[in-house]
Amino acid sequence: MLWTKTFDCPFPKYSKAAARLPAGGVLKSKPFDFHGRSWRIKVYPAGLSPDTGDFVAVFVKCRTEAFGRFELTVAILDGTGRYTVFDDATARSTLAVREHGHSKGYIEFARRREMEASSCLHTDSLTVRCTLRVDAMVVSKPSAFPWRLTARNRKAGSGGGGVATDVPTTSSVSESSAPYMDAGASSSTSTRATEIVSGSHTLTIASFSAKKASLQCGECVRSAQFRVGESNWYIKVYPNGHDDGSRDSVSCFLARGKSGEPETTAEFTFEVLNFADAEGNNKSAKARVTFANDAGNSEHLGLQRAAADLQQMSSDDRLVVRCRLGVFRGKPPSPLLAEQPTITVPPDDLPAAFLWLLNSKECSDITYEVGGTPFRAHSCVLAARSRVFRQQVRELNDRQDNLWRYIQNEDEEMTANAFKALLPSCTRTSCRT
Repeated sequence: MLWTKTFDCPFPKYSKAAARLPAGGVLKSKPFDFHGRSWRIKVYPAGLSPDTGDFVAVFVKCRTEAFGRFELTVAILDGTGRYTVFDDATARSTLAVREHGHSKGYIEFARRREMEASSCLHTDSLTVRCTLRVDAMVVSKPSAFPWRLTARNRKAGSGGGGVATDVPTTSSVSESSAPYMDAGASSSTSTRATEIVSGSHTLTIASFSAKKASLQCGECVRSAQFRVGESNWYIKVYPNGHDDGSRDSVSCFLARGKSGEPETTAEFTFEVLNFADAEGNNKSAKARVTFANDAGNSEHLGLQRAAADLQQMSSDDRLVVRCRLGVFRGKPPSPLLAEQPTITVPPDDLPAAFLWLLNSKECSDITYEVGGTPFRAHSCVLAARSRVFRQQVRELNDRQDNLWRYIQNEDEEMTANAFKALLPSCTRTSCRT
């Protein structure tokens, strides 16, 4: 029998507590009970060590006897306590074990500046969600509890670590009424079609200029995760670009939300809602991407615009980004869902085009003087249409002193009017000069 339980553990007044802690300093949740043992969540706001100080570390500790055979997932929720922002799929490091198997977690779970810029600290309270799983056939409960539950914890049905549910809660896809607009709000909708599940998600980043100043290149603001087409997704916005080549741009990515999901193909577009541009610079082209279940293929660029262009945002210093996506069920069809642009084949009027070139003198590179009258023409056209002209062009190419390709005709029988009538004939198929 597989035992599973989810605990939401709040850390109130997080900023004040985190500000006084050095690297290795820890915040501990209240203990909670699971499978006859006492547990707690440990958060390291300044990193587990000085060399990981840019990251928040999160560990789950079994406080009583050794408990080596359990599985866990960890997530940091948004300000409402309902939607996942960071989880084990977005952690920079793999699962680590400390203290002889008593504690498991992630040394680089979330980048500290990204967590503070995203919607995780509304009312300055950080909420960590932990889901524990254990095979009761392998690990049995102890015969007696080595600690005493308070009456309050008995009434709540947990060990005091927060709200516990037997089944992990599932976030709704609507967040339009979320009260944490100062950190970054998200909203989304989803509809099901025959071959594709379509949806949209909107991320609102308030105080965008302040977040741009606090985040470095390669650091992002994340939306809460949303679900479309039986997959979890989230939006990443890099105010200072995602790499060295995009430092002066704002980059928007679509990313997979959870690990363990099958390979998925999606089509998506991005749009900056509060940035009006007459040339459509606020929208991206539609992209089709196959998202594999691995770290190297879990996110893809959707929109990138120069940061200077986005200074035309609304006066309340917000950036509102919407992602529309369609997730395929099964193998996608070959063409994109959007209508392919039609390519107009030019008409077969090559002689008329050559005649226009001759009359307009556009791109002419050779000049003939006949009877004192200059005629500008195109050496490649003349060489292709006439053996006589081809020989003259070859001789000019072999000479070093005639860079301007000027030929003076010394044939007394050739008049200017005759030569003027001859040149247009070289644009027609009947020319056999």
